Amino acid sequence: MVLFKLFRQIFSGTTPRRSASTPAQEAQWAREVAVIVEQIEEEEEEREFERLCDAEEEVEERIKELVDPHLKTLARKYHHLVYYDDYNNEVFDKFNVELKYFYDRVIKKDQIVIDFIQNYPRKDRILPVILRAYILDDRWDFVQSQKDLGFSPTMTGVEFERFIESKFLEAGMRVRPTPVTGDQGADLIVEDGHNIIVVQCKRSQTAIGNKAVQEVAAGRGFYNASSAWVVSDAQYTKSARILAQKIDVILLHYSDVDKFLLNCSEA
Repeated sequence: MVLFKLFRQIFSGTTPRRSASTPAQEAQWAREVAVIVEQIEEEEEEREFERLCDAEEEVEERIKELVDPHLKTLARKYHHLVYYDDYNNEVFDKFNVELKYFYDRVIKKDQIVIDFIQNYPRKDRILPVILRAYILDDRWDFVQSQKDLGFSPTMTGVEFERFIESKFLEAGMRVRPTPVTGDQGADLIVEDGHNIIVVQCKRSQTAIGNKAVQEVAAGRGFYNASSAWVVSDAQYTKSARILAQKIDVILLHYSDVDKFLLNCSEA
């Protein structure tokens, strides 16, 4: 493209034609050609940069359009998956996994995004940054407004745990989630002063039976806790209630946690 423009200028008379000439004329001609080449390349770079800026602006607006219908869900995911560790650091690991899932399953399947990645393969790394910035910066006020919306019947088990965890955090307690595997019967370790509470969170469509009661009682011994709780969105079987009373395990529906914590603080 550059050579075509250069030759067109040369043979149209805008640049000296090469004919019998002195070495000084040859050098002058070479300098003029170099200047023209540099000018053409600079113009092409400017046009390419403008095209890139336009493409980035278009794909950024498209990402926002794709996020908006799902923003409420993403905000709920943020509040259920982001938590504070024992050192008061905000941990985003699980939310980052959720964002990558959303990016792969929603954003990257859009044709405008596909075209951008194909045309600018080295720029695809900026797209997750745009996604994250839009949710946690541009729409942060909305994300925060969704914090207290509470329980959702579409919650996963992990989201339900984060939901219950938030209730203890709001009550001023320290909370430490246990590992996904090898939790020894407890999902949350809650510290209230010198008291330790082990909590098993059960998201279920059927009544909770003896197994959960037995597991959290074992967790109480394993973690040297003073109390053992099961918190669920379902009811408990009669057998589970009898066993819990016998071995001193507290059974709660999630909607009763706030009131129970308030009563404990006033006792």
